[in-house]
Amino acid sequence: MRNLHDLSGMLFGKLTVLRLATGPRKGVRYWSCRCVCGKSHTVRTAVLINGHTTQCTACSYKARCEKRCKDLTGRTFGRLVVLGAAPSRKRARWWSCSCSCGKSVERSTASLTSGKARSCGCLRIDNWRKVVSSRFRNPRKHALPAAGDVMGRFTVLSVILGNPAPLFIVRCECCSKEYTYREDKLRRLSGRASGVCPACLRRSVTVVLLESMVGKTYSNLKVTGISGDLRLVCACACGNEVLRARSALMRKADAWQGCKACRAAIITGNNVRNRKCDVGSRYGMLTVVSRDLSGRVVCLCDCGASSTVHVGNLSSGDTRSCGCMMFRKGPEHPNWDPELSDEDRERNRVRAWKGVRSRVYSRDDYTCQACGERAGTLNAHHIRSWKLHPADRFRMWNAITLCSCCHKEFHAAHGHDRRGDDTLNWKHFAEWLRSSRERHGYKPT
Repeated sequence: MRNLHDLSGMLFGKLTVLRLATGPRKGVRYWSCRCVCGKSHTVRTAVLINGHTTQCTACSYKARCEKRCKDLTGRTFGRLVVLGAAPSRKRARWWSCSCSCGKSVERSTASLTSGKARSCGCLRIDNWRKVVSSRFRNPRKHALPAAGDVMGRFTVLSVILGNPAPLFIVRCECCSKEYTYREDKLRRLSGRASGVCPACLRRSVTVVLLESMVGKTYSNLKVTGISGDLRLVCACACGNEVLRARSALMRKADAWQGCKACRAAIITGNNVRNRKCDVGSRYGMLTVVSRDLSGRVVCLCDCGASSTVHVGNLSSGDTRSCGCMMFRKGPEHPNWDPELSDEDRERNRVRAWKGVRSRVYSRDDYTCQACGERAGTLNAHHIRSWKLHPADRFRMWNAITLCSCCHKEFHAAHGHDRRGDDTLNWKHFAEWLRSSRERHGYKPT
């Protein structure tokens, strides 16, 4: 890069160069400058020398606005005379104006030039006074409604003399509701053929549409009447009476229609027929005695008690007794395994196993070795079976850290080796562990 002169202290327009600065582009020299308005600005050497930049961004924008906006001082807009410029607001130029009534206001350039602002507000009041005076000159044509007058089905209760137009509080004789209208809207509503408020008009139209649907049949529902809240009273084929909105019947005209009881019977009947829960079937300690379409069956427990159970709870295995199983312990429990020793049953309570489990978690950095999830609910899985290899139960090389999800996934795929034939050997676990790491993209360090 060629050697440039030092520009420190030099003046370029409104900018005074202070010192050399750093910029975004490499190989280009930048200078830190101060504008006459007090703001700092960083400028390249080229734009300073060729005179392209002579002021900061704020001063440049202000100069463009002043050049674009014409000076309106002394001009008259309606009753407003522009006295001078006012402080700008939201990048718009405002002017101080004096009204012919003596008030001083501020208006923007757009409102003055477009004709929107023609006074301080006194012009609108004077125009309304002219309208009111014309009413008194021709009272039959321009008479204001008074309290007690009846206009269509509206009764005027009171008049609020507002600025610039009065408001009328009226009551509809159909719905007895009170409304507040301007004079033009009140005359427009009362001049209708019906002469009622919009709410009553909508209600009358809705009643006509609902009356046309009385007597029609939609699937299992037959329309018999209209309720007070403008809904259709329908009689179901089973004898029940239901309320339906007009939109619900029209939207689902080709679909099945019926009461909740009929719909629940159909859905429950389909679910029950799809589940195999025949009389005489056995689920745990329960034997099915009878069943119906409501989704419940009567079962007899081995203890002699009778209970009513839902079909879903039986088929899923959630319910296996009348409740007596929770009070049975030891050999009386149906899941009792006589081949297990006391040590096997209390393995989680053995102090030696708790110590080994803690050391296994620490060795694996509390991370699942199958998916890489850290912390959470962890399990110390035995690679060689706890039941078939009692000598290796408390050896650290025989245990590995797995999260609860991966632990359940492995045993769901390969079982729990309760038959004692060593189906869960280390080869099966090694294959599953390799596939799980590939699936989750986990590479242990």
